[in-house]
Amino acid sequence: MDMGLLVALLSLPVSDTMTPAQCRAARALLNWTQNELAAAAEVDEATVRNFENERSAHQPATLAMMRGALEDSGVEFTNGRQLGVKMKLLEHRHKVRLRRALERHAPTLVVGPRDVATVEEWRHEPGDPPGGRFRLRLASGATTDWLETSNFEMALPEASNE
Repeated sequence: MDMGLLVALLSLPVSDTMTPAQCRAARALLNWTQNELAAAAEVDEATVRNFENERSAHQPATLAMMRGALEDSGVEFTNGRQLGVKMKLLEHRHKVRLRRALERHAPTLVVGPRDVATVEEWRHEPGDPPGGRFRLRLASGATTDWLETSNFEMALPEASNE
């Protein structure tokens, strides 16, 4: 790792740090491209690329924007004894929407490509995918059948207002 980048990361409060490896792993969990992260964080794609490739240190505000976009989409950073990332568990009343990559499957999943739905129930039974399945309450009031959590991401706070 670049020494300047390491010094910059170590100077941040623990809750605000994000390593390039964590950034790459978080994008992989969301199935996002660098361009999608850049758009969500409102930064240039080169900023994401340079950070992930350890080419340059970034301002704490830029890292906070990138990390915030990832967290808003359901990623949780673990900065304890071992750095890592994981998906936040979706719980009752959480707001979710289809992942961008799956928007073309919206008719099959009974959720509009830009619709925000509310988690109604969650289950994890033998044979279910790792994230389990849930039922969603749609804006129309209808409830979906059991859907895989991997098809959805947490809705951004501004998209979840009713």
